[in-house]
This record gives sequence, structure tokens and C-alpha cells, in this order.
Amino acid sequence: MTIESGRLIIRPYTINDADSAFTMFNDPEVMAFMPNGCDKSIAETRTRIIKYIDHYKLHGYSKYVLIDKSTREFIGDCGICKIENTEMNELGYRIKKSCWNKGFATEGAKSVIDYAFSILGFTEIHAIVEKENKKSVYILENKLDFKYIDQIFCYKTCFDLYRLENNNTPSVSPS
Repeated sequence: MTIESGRLIIRPYTINDADSAFTMFNDPEVMAFMPNGCDKSIAETRTRIIKYIDHYKLHGYSKYVLIDKSTREFIGDCGICKIENTEMNELGYRIKKSCWNKGFATEGAKSVIDYAFSILGFTEIHAIVEKENKKSVYILENKLDFKYIDQIFCYKTCFDLYRLENNNTPSVSPS
């Protein structure tokens, strides 16, 4: 599965992405709102990636690598995974710091959402975010049209829970 947007190539993780991903997963600013914090070693990043690969094998979707088309470099990830101990599917995204404030999170998220609704047949997608993560809250509410619905306790943290329902938007074409 590969999705292309205007500036991004979006594809599943492979274990070969560990070195590039570690620079992001090890950055305290990028990982500031992640419940488990930074990866402290490349081995932790490999373990994380293996979980994404296993999720993909089990469910047919997971976190995906975001590649900048113009530079061909890893710039972050975006995708959908199950929220622990629920049947809810959660959108998540991370962008390496050098690529912040360029619209990559929104572009990647819109592409993944469209894929989930049009190809995977999702009827809704959830997102969880800490109130203090103002940038992510802004993207969810103002760029992606997610609606706040409640609070949820998962991953040993209390999050705000958002939902986006399928409104039959135009679909993407996987390649």
C-alpha cells in the first residue's frame, strides 16, 4: 500500500526505517506529548516499528512513514492504530522538528483519513490528544474537522477524545 499526496509518499513502515525514525522518536520536543516519551535507543525504535508492522499484518492498517517527495527523506509518520483496550481506531501523526509548520501533518492526515474512509471502509476515526498539545488540537479541530466528544483514560494518561465521521469525501487512489 502506498498513498501519494501533493508533497508526500505515504507507505507502511519497514524495519529499514529504524535509523531515520530514531532521530524523530529520540527528540524530546517531538515526543513531548507521547505517553511513553522518547525512544532511548535504536533498539526501542525497532521494537516500536515491529509493533506497527504487526498491527498492519493483523488489521490491514497502521502507522505509515511520511516521505518528502522533493527530498526523498523521512519526515515523520501518520496513520491509524487501535486505541488500547478499545475497538476505536485512532489517527496519530508526528513530524520531525525541522519540518514543523509546513503543513505536512495536515496533508498526511488528510490522505490517511481519505484512505481509511474510501478504501478501508471506516465509518469513523478517533483521535486522542492532551489539552496542552495546542498544535495538535488546532490541527484536529480546524484542519481536519474532528469534534471533541469526551475524555478517555488510556496509555496511563487522560486524553481528550475526538471523532471524525465519514462524510463521503473524495477518495484517494492507492498505488
